[in-house]
Amino acid sequence: MKGFSGETCSEVDLCELNDVVCVYGNCEEGVCICETGYEGDECQIETRAMIIGKYAITEGCENLDTLGVYDIEIERNLNSADRINITNLFNYTQWGLPGFFSKWEARVNPGTNGFTIYNQSPDDNAKTVSGSGNVDFSDTNQISITIDYQVLDGNKSYSCSITGVKVE
Repeated sequence: MKGFSGETCSEVDLCELNDVVCVYGNCEEGVCICETGYEGDECQIETRAMIIGKYAITEGCENLDTLGVYDIEIERNLNSADRINITNLFNYTQWGLPGFFSKWEARVNPGTNGFTIYNQSPDDNAKTVSGSGNVDFSDTNQISITIDYQVLDGNKSYSCSITGVKVE
């Protein structure tokens, strides 16, 4: 009989019995255990999908007399399903001091609209970055983003904030 096994059919497979199908995960005891980067009852939702896109942002940093207004882009990191790449943060052309050419990597926090920019040196130089961000979907006509991050450049530290809206 479907979902039962053993000599006396006393062993129950809740996954088979309840026709549980996990798109990106495995069924255990009738419940989907999702692979990293996926969520939902059937592991069918890519955690980072809604965050991906282009954002028109305003960026400001303490200890700098500069305010940047430009676009950033958030893309899938192809090496890991729970990671994203952010390009154009601390934009090289917006600041009086050298910014970054390279993308920043971040991890999407499961079950939230947030992400963590882990400590890294995007251009493999003396400058390191870290921070966090959040995307607000409460107004689907104007999806907004906030990012707070720090840049360490030797003995100098810059705290920066971004606010913006999704344009693509």
